[in-house]
Amino acid sequence: MLSQRVATKQDVLTVADLANHHQLGIDPGARIINLRLAGSLVAGRIDPNLATLFYENQELIAVANLHPDANKKMLFPVIHCAPGCEAQPEILALVLEQARAGFPMFEIQPDVNSLDQELLAAYHQASFEKIRTFSILRGSLEGALDPLLKPGQHFHKVDMDNQQDLRVWHDTHQDAFQGHFGFRPRGFESWVALVLSDENIDEEGCFILFEGQEPMGFVECTFECADQLRGYVASIGVKQAHQGKGLGDALLKKAMHHSKNQGFKEIELNVDTGNTSGALRLYERAGLSPRSSWFVLSKYQPRT
Repeated sequence: MLSQRVATKQDVLTVADLANHHQLGIDPGARIINLRLAGSLVAGRIDPNLATLFYENQELIAVANLHPDANKKMLFPVIHCAPGCEAQPEILALVLEQARAGFPMFEIQPDVNSLDQELLAAYHQASFEKIRTFSILRGSLEGALDPLLKPGQHFHKVDMDNQQDLRVWHDTHQDAFQGHFGFRPRGFESWVALVLSDENIDEEGCFILFEGQEPMGFVECTFECADQLRGYVASIGVKQAHQGKGLGDALLKKAMHHSKNQGFKEIELNVDTGNTSGALRLYERAGLSPRSSWFVLSKYQPRT
């Protein structure tokens, strides 16, 4: 018989331990979930939403968070089960019940490690299917150099206390990602609140690439993997009108050079393998290679 309770901040260490036993047990290449990431798992990574802890015979066997995003009207459930847990279907049923009760109008798009056969089978039984694959890429920072720019181009470090800088970054971000999988426009106030509340953000590692006075692209670095001596590129984008000009390469090299100067030995980022912009090829040319992957799932809707 399963029991459950709402997680608290005091559960972060326990949640990190369970999640790492789950992830690394099925996929040695998965990212280690440090206390910062476990804190997001407990509290919600977009809008606030406390995770649920599941127990069997008073033993913790799973943690789950729906990770709601009110701007997109979507839920992005994440479930971690202890090794040997055989209750995935029952836990998933309870998580989906929470979703229906708390967010009846939200679309549900879970993400699951591609090697987690038990949880994938539970989702399949609940009529979810894979719609996208994302990969974690990593590479060495040895020899990383500041990129050579064309005349008239320059990088500007975003000043987090400067509203104009933030507005330029927001406009560039929104333009760059229109048409990407899962993108929904987000207003400035909502967007900047997410940026400034991110405890992982590297305030010295967010850059906008200009040509003259025109912003052309941006790159955002964070400390998500700092405890593993690894820099992390949270997002990188080029405005629609300037794509195909090699600017993504310059932005990535800027992030790599900055991360090397921070003392990191490696760089990591996530990529949508279905992205038609050529991002995966760009990263592989820079020496990054896939280490782990996960599937984005969606509820199967039969045609009528």
